[in-house]
Amino acid sequence: MMQMDVVSQALDVWFFSHPFQWKDVVMALGYGLPAFMMLSVGWSAGEKKRACLFMGGVLALMSLNAVFQINEILLYLARSIARDSGQYGARRSLQFDVILVGVAIVLVLLARLRHSLRYLWADYGAVVLGTMALVGLTFLQSISFHDVDAILYIRIAGVSVHKWLEAAGICFTLWGAWRVYRNN
Repeated sequence: MMQMDVVSQALDVWFFSHPFQWKDVVMALGYGLPAFMMLSVGWSAGEKKRACLFMGGVLALMSLNAVFQINEILLYLARSIARDSGQYGARRSLQFDVILVGVAIVLVLLARLRHSLRYLWADYGAVVLGTMALVGLTFLQSISFHDVDAILYIRIAGVSVHKWLEAAGICFTLWGAWRVYRNN
């Protein structure tokens, strides 16, 4: 019963703190368009099918996250679990460990995929880099490490650095997906 209360509170916080705005729709379309392009190329691609479908699926999930802020709900749930278990005060070392584990996972994946990336790089390099940068940015935001958040939420021309980086990553990914879509 306690978990249902936490989920209910998380949904209430999400509902009242994230009103549906046109900016969310623009960001979702920014993720959704390259997702559509990569998924449609994935259906027709031969040996590169898995890479296209994977990147398209990741971008589609990020499109849903842009509208529904799923990472905020998960972050609230993680904070509630940490508070209930008494581990909230020790979160600093855990956040740093999570960052290190995330970097290690990315490095291991890149090492395992280096042969695949070698022949995919010419066609899919921009999409891979853009998607990885967007996933990393979402991951950094979700960890909620205060030192990183201080940098991500500096405002330049009325817009946070986080949103500038996200828009640049979306544009780069969209450009790369357009190149892949046009060539197939």
